[in-house]
Amino acid sequence: SRAAHQRARSESVRGFRGSHMRSASAASSEQTGGQQQGGQGQGQGPVALV
Repeated sequence: SRAAHQRARSESVRGFRGSHMRSASAASSEQTGGQQQGGQGQGQGPVALV
């Protein structure tokens, strides 16, 4: 049960960081127009692909 708790915590942390990085890269990609580049930089997990 402890391992499951740790995994869930790391998942939520990664999800938060993924969404945060997505918004940041989206803002920068709007300036440079390099959307593909921004998407490539955050291939961390399934959260970044959504």
